[in-house]
Amino acid sequence: MGYRHFDTALIYRNEEAIGRGIREKINEGVVKREDIFLVTKVWHYKSFNGNINNKFLIKKLFQLWCIHHEPKKVESACRNSLERLGLDYIDLYLMHAPVGFTYHGEDVLFPKLENGLYDTNEVDYLDTWQAMEKLVDLGLVKSIGISNFNAEQIDRLLSVAKIKPVNNQIECNPNLNQKELIKFCKERDIIVSAYCPLGQPKPDQKTPDFMYDSKVKEIGKKYGKTAAQVILRYLVSS
Repeated sequence: MGYRHFDTALIYRNEEAIGRGIREKINEGVVKREDIFLVTKVWHYKSFNGNINNKFLIKKLFQLWCIHHEPKKVESACRNSLERLGLDYIDLYLMHAPVGFTYHGEDVLFPKLENGLYDTNEVDYLDTWQAMEKLVDLGLVKSIGISNFNAEQIDRLLSVAKIKPVNNQIECNPNLNQKELIKFCKERDIIVSAYCPLGQPKPDQKTPDFMYDSKVKEIGKKYGKTAAQVILRYLVSS
């Protein structure tokens, strides 16, 4: 369909399928590896119990997962992702969130305590970042970035980073426009990418409301566009 930007993660369980599809098109001569921009993540996430404020929201990309935030686990996690993908390098490797989970094994992606809360660890995301910087030196990744980081966390990271994060991926949609954080990132030459730009549509429930707003429908009818196209244009323009 023409896609050149692929966003995946260990938690999605799609690395092998994405890698297979990319390799097939490379072998067919449709694209070259350098034509593809591949993103993955490591997730470092703290105390999620269902209560999330507007400064720290869950996101998904091709990332280092939360259970691999200990510096000694970062390189092996990256190499394992590359093996599943069947590729030699990753274009952009993101830290999925600023806090990690306690390691209970490769198949336990959401470790929990007896009280039902996630079992988080005390690994400092600055230590995780330093381990990610080594991935660049090793040639395993081209660039590194962050996800779900707020302004305070970004400033703390920038104070010690040898390699500045090139990207911050955050949730952004009409119900959460993130204008202040986007402005903050742009002032520091950090590119912002959005996830859930349409919220999490549930057509059977007609949510989120902005997808079915009468004004959105009116604009779409005027310009011959779908509600989704109108919303995406609004986000890009604002």
